[in-house]
Amino acid sequence: MRKSFSSLCLASILVISALIPRAFASESPQAGSAPVVPDTFASASDWARNDFVPAEEQALAAAKSLVLQELPRVIPPVTMGDDWTGESTHPEDFWPIGCKLPLSFLSHLQLYKESKNGASNWRRTQNALKKDQANLLVWVPEVEMIRALFMIPANSDSKHIGEHDAVRAVAQKHGIAIAYLRYFPGNIIERADPPEFADHGFGTLLHMLKDLTGHDEIMHVPWITLGKSSRGRFPFRTTWWYPNRVIASITYHGELPTWPMEEWSRVGDQTVMHVAINGLTEWDGTWYRHVRPSLLNYHHHTPWLGHQLALYG
Repeated sequence: MRKSFSSLCLASILVISALIPRAFASESPQAGSAPVVPDTFASASDWARNDFVPAEEQALAAAKSLVLQELPRVIPPVTMGDDWTGESTHPEDFWPIGCKLPLSFLSHLQLYKESKNGASNWRRTQNALKKDQANLLVWVPEVEMIRALFMIPANSDSKHIGEHDAVRAVAQKHGIAIAYLRYFPGNIIERADPPEFADHGFGTLLHMLKDLTGHDEIMHVPWITLGKSSRGRFPFRTTWWYPNRVIASITYHGELPTWPMEEWSRVGDQTVMHVAINGLTEWDGTWYRHVRPSLLNYHHHTPWLGHQLALYG
């Protein structure tokens, strides 16, 4: 387990670092430098690539305003319920920001689930509310402007990936905030066809992150997504629904992206880096349904053979 976890952390660092030349071009702001702001942003990837380094607070505010006006709103804005305070109430070790999800959001999610599946189990949501722990944990680098968001839904040891020193060092260098989604149900995007609740779910999450961190730009930055095992669909299905938002995704001991994509996928001509990390002794559902067919190129679009690497040892 230790060896596998170390390999995952290394792979995560490599994925993020591989994006640096094209997605995180600028370094620390130089004293007296002026912001370079393009007329428009075609996608979230353009926002990440832009050499955006305002030095003074006034220039920074002006630049943020331009981004908010020009960047297409991939996710419609949401109105938060009166029970949302915007305060960090449940921080934990390694995570200085933590909070519970608003009851108004959870109630909205429950109604959506029942509209699709009839009577739905409310017990899991109740447990998430009763436990005296955060449903959302956040770490923010010490930078003037956030350049990307690394999202990790809960499953087994996935929380520790976001705590790893090397991952945090890369995130600090390139202005990447890390969000651990302890309670972000799979029926928001992973097991919904189509994921009709996703805009409300992610819109609520981004609004919470904005209020908790004080970084308005986090509403529009590009995403890096990760999922382990039963949450393995989170990275690539999020990409299918938001191809202009996700710039890299990672699956750890979980499903590979399936081909053909679901009919509801919004992917057009976008290219998004995806890394799948699986061992030689995966459970049958992963190995025989996803890993082996991909290695043998047994899927619908046979010309779409991805770059694959097998590691032994």
